[in-house]
Amino acid sequence: MATAEVGLAASISWYARSNFNYQVEGADAVNTNVWFTLGNPVAGNNTTNYYFDPFGTNSRRFSRIVTRP
Repeated sequence: MATAEVGLAASISWYARSNFNYQVEGADAVNTNVWFTLGNPVAGNNTTNYYFDPFGTNSRRFSRIVTRP
């Protein structure tokens, strides 16, 4: 997973293998068990996928990508 600032959003990218589903999740603190979903699940397609997370009023957010059945 890689992140970068693109204008007023964070660009989150990852390689998504076929036959897997991925969910981008966010949290306000890195040492928490409280993660919330960002966007819809993404089906893997053997390419790099992107999610753009607008900064809005939350200038500090932690992100992760999890696989879903």
